[in-house]
Amino acid sequence: MGTRGVELAMRACGHRSEKTAEAYRTRAFEYLALDRIHQDQAADILDAEWEEFFGMSGPRESLAR
Repeated sequence: MGTRGVELAMRACGHRSEKTAEAYRTRAFEYLALDRIHQDQAADILDAEWEEFFGMSGPRESLAR
């Protein structure tokens, strides 16, 4: 949710500290970066490999779940 998500989380929890906001922003960035890494890695697996090892037709099917 980016900056807006941090604002909403801060308000919902009654926090006003910039230090807390920075912690929220850092955590949100870490989640987004990890998600991007997982998507990139899954995209590199061939559909035939995906089917053989995971029993699914491809990474897009499993990521949609």
